[in-house]
Amino acid sequence: MKRILLVSSNVSREPLQVYPLGLAVVAKGLVESGHEVEQFDFLASGESEALFRRKIVSFDPDYVCISLRNLDNCDSFSRAGYPEIAKRLVGWVRGTTGAPVIIGGPGFSILPEELLAFTGADHGIVGEGERVVCDLIRDLSEGRTPPPILRGGRLLDGGQMASPLYNGGMIAYYLDQSGMINLQTKRGCPHGCIYCVYPSLEGNRFRHRDPKAVVDD
Repeated sequence: MKRILLVSSNVSREPLQVYPLGLAVVAKGLVESGHEVEQFDFLASGESEALFRRKIVSFDPDYVCISLRNLDNCDSFSRAGYPEIAKRLVGWVRGTTGAPVIIGGPGFSILPEELLAFTGADHGIVGEGERVVCDLIRDLSEGRTPPPILRGGRLLDGGQMASPLYNGGMIAYYLDQSGMINLQTKRGCPHGCIYCVYPSLEGNRFRHRDPKAVVDD
């Protein structure tokens, strides 16, 4: 068993503040593999470096996993960009612990080689991460040398997708800020909208989750 700190780097507040569901799904996959997991939301912390470093010191993780959800805010009138935040978080991790840093998420998966180099993380995961991250941590813990970037491989079917491991404190924050907690009913999309990266990230067909699992969430 390893202690793993999962970090949501997203700080976008527009149009609504959205619960980091992908982080929660990866958390569930790690817990089901026998690891001890804590989640840290940089947005919910007030973007506080002090709170982030305090969490690292108190939890003393063996690995730190950072999720990069967006590269920008898709607003042509805005110059907001989010990889710099992930890079800053990696730097704070380096200044606080010697734990290896793993980065993933939809934003990372769009430009993995460039973003691994830019952020300075040790390893990156492209695509669905709830199983691949468990394999990566096992290999690192057993002294193997995995490649810097790992890819999700064959897409999971609906019954293989992990349910999210929701965090009570984060739920309270997002209910207060946006009045909702999101669910995932499917992955993938067969449509080819020119502005959308979902088919590239999740495949070009619908993969539906079991309705009972969605209701249980």
